[in-house]
Amino acid sequence: MIIGFILIAMIPIVIIGISVNYRIRNQVANESVQVKMDGMNYEMENIELWFRDKEQILKSISRNYPLLQDMMNQPDAFTQVSSYLKSHINSEDGFINIYITMIDGTQYNSKLADIPEDTRLRDWFINAYLTDDIAWTQPYNDLLTGERVVSVSMPVKDKEGSIDGIIGADIKFKYLMDKFKITKIHPEATTYIVNSRNEILIIDGTDIFDIDNDEGEFYYSNSEEAKKLLNTMSSDKVGNTTVKLKNEYFGVYSKINSLDLKLVSLVDKNILFSGLTNLKTFVIITILISVILIILLSIFFSKLLSKSLEKLQLGTQEIQKGNYDYRIKIDRNDEFGKLSNAFNIMAANFKETYRKLINTTEELATNNNQLQEMNTELEASYEQLQATTIQLNESEAKHRTLIENMHDLVWVIDLDYRLLYVNDHVHKMLKYKPKEVIGKDIRRLDINEDGILSSREVERIQRVDLRNKIITLKSKYNENIIAELNTNRIFEDGKVVAIQGVTRDVTKRMLMEKEILKRNKELSTINNIGSILNLVMDIDLLGKDIVESITKMLDVPLCTIRLIKDEKQLKLTACAGELCHLITEEYINIDEDIIGQSVRTGKVFSISVSDEEHINHFNKKVLESKEANYSTIFPLKARDKVLGVLIVSSISTLDESEQNILSSLSSQITMKIDNIYLYQNLKDSYMKTIKTLAAAVEAKDKYTEGHSLRVSKYAVMIAEYGGFSKDIIDEIEIAGILHDIGKIGVRDHILTKPGALTGEEYKEITKHPSIGSKILKDVNLSDFIMNSIKYHHKRYDLNGYPYDEYIDELPLGACIIGVADAFDAMTSRRSYREPMGFRDAVKELERNSGTQFHPDIVSIMEKIYSVNAEFIREVAVTYNTK
Repeated sequence: MIIGFILIAMIPIVIIGISVNYRIRNQVANESVQVKMDGMNYEMENIELWFRDKEQILKSISRNYPLLQDMMNQPDAFTQVSSYLKSHINSEDGFINIYITMIDGTQYNSKLADIPEDTRLRDWFINAYLTDDIAWTQPYNDLLTGERVVSVSMPVKDKEGSIDGIIGADIKFKYLMDKFKITKIHPEATTYIVNSRNEILIIDGTDIFDIDNDEGEFYYSNSEEAKKLLNTMSSDKVGNTTVKLKNEYFGVYSKINSLDLKLVSLVDKNILFSGLTNLKTFVIITILISVILIILLSIFFSKLLSKSLEKLQLGTQEIQKGNYDYRIKIDRNDEFGKLSNAFNIMAANFKETYRKLINTTEELATNNNQLQEMNTELEASYEQLQATTIQLNESEAKHRTLIENMHDLVWVIDLDYRLLYVNDHVHKMLKYKPKEVIGKDIRRLDINEDGILSSREVERIQRVDLRNKIITLKSKYNENIIAELNTNRIFEDGKVVAIQGVTRDVTKRMLMEKEILKRNKELSTINNIGSILNLVMDIDLLGKDIVESITKMLDVPLCTIRLIKDEKQLKLTACAGELCHLITEEYINIDEDIIGQSVRTGKVFSISVSDEEHINHFNKKVLESKEANYSTIFPLKARDKVLGVLIVSSISTLDESEQNILSSLSSQITMKIDNIYLYQNLKDSYMKTIKTLAAAVEAKDKYTEGHSLRVSKYAVMIAEYGGFSKDIIDEIEIAGILHDIGKIGVRDHILTKPGALTGEEYKEITKHPSIGSKILKDVNLSDFIMNSIKYHHKRYDLNGYPYDEYIDELPLGACIIGVADAFDAMTSRRSYREPMGFRDAVKELERNSGTQFHPDIVSIMEKIYSVNAEFIREVAVTYNTK
């Protein structure tokens, strides 16, 4: 009996032990590995984000290319540009050198070092040039330091989108490797970093394989297991595997996309799962202790039972002997106490019956004894059945209470899609009462927003259990609810008979995640606009970049900027979004439209498609497009002065946070625009001063009045038709105005002499370019302007004056000014001759092309005359003061 009791008691312990061991060996171990893999993948994602951050830094520098172009035109261009690059070196960024190599081979670098090699042959230059995009290189030895580095590079372009050069930056390869080393699956793991040729670049930890190091930087393995592992790693996916060497190793590998490198982390499984082994040992010890306690308790209780049974056995023997006065004394309230009482009663009854029926036959006495025994057994069985029924009822009540009080929606459906059970949480989540849906076909209930409970999906969840599936449900009152779904199949005799599901409302959590992503996007856009405001000085380009950034940040179909022109008119300056084609470029009077009201009051206004009084031909097409229902107008106000408006059109109203961001950005944009206006006014004043100086020179000779302005206009037109940059065109304009400033130093009678000049007089007149150069040397003009003035009388074949100046090539500015100057001189009246016709002057230029004049500049002048002769006539008439 004792042995049977022990065996019965040990059955659930053994089952629990097997279940716990299986869970530890499978689910807990797998979850532990998954957590470590997730941690490693998270570190790898951070490294990829670090690479993207380096690319953004390089993009930020490349956006300032117009400023770099100005520096490249200075005499100390190398020092200025290299110093500018050096100012962007930040130890926290990881860059050790930033450099630019132009298409013509010109080099600049933040180390201000002279590089003897043509860097256009380096991989970083070739890759960026061929892909016309950002490119990363494989590790290589730096030309200057000899250190192992990795380079990131990208093209820099002019305004027409043509590549002028390549900007790049070096990062120490060791710096990158230190970042990669932290992505271990375990502190005692060994990490290998491998390139695309399966060459091992770095080993961090105790080498597991048989590795040689005869090739300098790279390692090669003699182990067949290592070769097999590296060769089976796919280039387009990451994962895990098991390697069997002396011990069994668990390996995780991932890819570093930017550098085309692979990272393999290996750890001994005994080390990785050492904690689980300790847990299994603890469980085994606990089970052994439980078995021992059960044995001891069994022995203790068996002794208690044995004493009671011995008393019952002795009483039975005494009854059999005819001793009906014998009584059993067991002072207990359990079944043995009841049995002893029954026995004593039975003994007393036997005695009484024996006294009354002494003469009854032996058969009747025997039957009576049997009936008494059966009655006692039935009473005991009934009591046991009653106790079992009470226990079952209590267990069922507890289970139902647990389900009904869960904060999740619990449901069960059969294979015909009927709801067999649903807890009360269905009313809180979907507004249905349980009795409204139980027994109904789940496909017929209007709660399925995204099809997860369609018949096809129900058939699928009969084959597989869903885990953490995000779905959208619709309540009884058409409210969308984002939920997380888990399902379990219910089996009977090996077949699926029903599906149990648990659905949790995660709407608030998902909305919070969405809000966080939105805030991150807004912060990124604000930083980007801040960079634009710091770098861009052109109003049109500034407006274009800002409206594009706001459109992307708010995901709106339209954003525009209008600036005040002529004090009363708003001019469209910039537009971005898919509805730009619906915007009119017509000027808006600030005294008429609601947009003008925002300018007059300096307040924010919002109009909707339902505001008929504010809908007019300026906004009607946008608001009636069904792509935008609202337009919000932000005044661009600074220093108590409104310079224009920023208008955002959206499908829904902007929330308070979005309006605050746009109001703040409007103030910053206005300050930048105001600064650009101030700079433009300063530039205009500068040009007026230059023109006044030129007019003072020409006042000495009535025949040359207006000559400098005409030469400047012709030269600017040549530069524009030649496709030169705006900076070059601006400098050509200044050089044209000042090209004859040196005539201040020439005596008046020589300048105004009506007849031919003597030899001495001609010699003096040829000095005016050099005199002009000396006069302007302390004005801080660019070398381009100074050379254009000094050599504008130098011929293309390098003859001409100044005669004492020897140069290898005639500067471009001098070529342009020379053609413009000659053309105006030929077509203007002089004291000693009549003007030449425009056509004859162009033919004269053609006749001297390649000797006196640059052939390309002459070709441009011919084109201007053929397609825009009216411009030449207009310049000749407008600036002819005679």
